[in-house]
Amino acid sequence: MDARSPAPAAAPRTRVEGALPSAGRPSRNAAGHPRRCCLLEEVRLNSGMIGKIEKAHRYAEERSRFRFSGLAVTVHGDNDDHDVRIEGGSLVCGCDFYRHEAVCAHTMAVERLLAGMLPAPSVAA
Repeated sequence: MDARSPAPAAAPRTRVEGALPSAGRPSRNAAGHPRRCCLLEEVRLNSGMIGKIEKAHRYAEERSRFRFSGLAVTVHGDNDDHDVRIEGGSLVCGCDFYRHEAVCAHTMAVERLLAGMLPAPSVAA
């Protein structure tokens, strides 16, 4: 190209759909969610969730905050699956051993797993 030849024409600008907000309608990202204009706006929108996550972590560390009043869990035993649930403030299992002894490995495992979080067993007078 010499000094006398004209400069090549610039490629025409085309509008990319969703790149700029249109009047009254925010642009959308690939997932279809509204685009945020800046990081500060995103931080403001998420600060409430950050606080909730921090509170959830704190609550989870303070196990005394929790008391189960209803629970159903399946314990995958060595030989079979066993359903353990809370009935009348006590853990109950459907296995044969529990029917004879009123305690079994399945109820003891759930009790250990949820230590301090289960209601105190009711005492018959």
